[in-house]
Amino acid sequence: MKENEEKTSCDLCRVEIPCGRAYHTIHHTIEYAEHNNEMDRDEIQVLHSIVLMTLCVSCGKKFNLYDMADAARALKESSKLTE
Repeated sequence: MKENEEKTSCDLCRVEIPCGRAYHTIHHTIEYAEHNNEMDRDEIQVLHSIVLMTLCVSCGKKFNLYDMADAARALKESSKLTE
C-alpha cells in the first residue's frame, strides 16, 4: 500500500480491510436516469454518491439489509402520512 492511500476498516468491528480483499459498502447515491433512444437503452448517471458504511465480509454477512430496507419503507410510508 502506498503512503498516500487511505486504509479501509470495518465501521462495526474496526478491523483493517487489506487491499485486494472483498468488503461490503452501503451508499447514498443520487442518480439521474433517462432512455437513450439512439442506443435503445436506459442510462443512469451518478450525480453524487457517498459511502455511509463500510463492513468487513464477516460483519457484512451479519448485517441484515432486509431490516434496513423495511425501516426505509416504514419511514417512507410514515412521511406520506404527514403530507
